[in-house]
Amino acid sequence: MLHVDDGSMPERLELQDGEYIDIQIPRFMVEAIWTMPPPKPVEPTEYTTPYLELIKRAISENRIDEIDQSKKVVLVEWFKDQHVEGEPLSGNLANAMATIIRMPSSQRGGGKRSWPR
Repeated sequence: MLHVDDGSMPERLELQDGEYIDIQIPRFMVEAIWTMPPPKPVEPTEYTTPYLELIKRAISENRIDEIDQSKKVVLVEWFKDQHVEGEPLSGNLANAMATIIRMPSSQRGGGKRSWPR
């Protein structure tokens, strides 16, 4: 027998040998009650892609580090001049790669205004 409060979903299901109730619990509570085994460590792999290798080369050739970040427009142009498997990079891909290799704090902009307030 199904019991429904507002007509949308059954509140509980009564069977001959018991009653089943649908309970929704936030994930943190489930994890507190049922501890999960720690995730298995990820083994390093030698696998890479031409795009990852291009990003590494861009960091090296443009001398990018935590302090010295190139301008995004300069990096986009650098990527547009590169080829992967004989094909030039699209503007969208060059733009995305130029974003990825820069620190998030460098992506916010922050150029000073050239006029007074």
